[in-house]
Amino acid sequence: ASSWKWLLGPIGTGIMYTSPSLRDKLGHVMSGAELMQQGPDFLDHTWRPWSNAKRFEYSTSPLYLAGALETCLRDIFLKYGIEEIRREIFRLQDVFLENLDRTKYPPLLFSGKNRSGIISLISRKDPEQLQEQLLEKKIICSARSGFLRIAPHFCTTDEEVKQAADNLNKL
Repeated sequence: ASSWKWLLGPIGTGIMYTSPSLRDKLGHVMSGAELMQQGPDFLDHTWRPWSNAKRFEYSTSPLYLAGALETCLRDIFLKYGIEEIRREIFRLQDVFLENLDRTKYPPLLFSGKNRSGIISLISRKDPEQLQEQLLEKKIICSARSGFLRIAPHFCTTDEEVKQAADNLNKL
């Protein structure tokens, strides 16, 4: 899983889990110093990859990014828990939707177990143009597949989602 969206981690980081039984079935598509037991002994050309998940680490790991990801996981996700984070994201979506002119931007909504952390809005206006106009106001959203996508996160404030809806209503 990439970590730079819902895990609030740095761009270029992610996590991967494999069970030991699956790990044994997966082949290598690349090789590098960190997946080999001999590490940075670059003159040792024997093929001795690690037997654990370390065998999927390609080359020199960016330790500063791994440290930042660990901090995000520890200080946000492990501290608050995924259910509290999910509830807060959905609450922020509700605040956004309460302030949105739904006649101009009808949301594509799903309930219950199919609800997403992303709200897709239908618009008569070009979503890419709306994305650019909102970015000028420092509101980040994305235009995808003909929709304008809004995704408040755990660290987003009520004021920020209200501001996003108000600015969008004016376009």
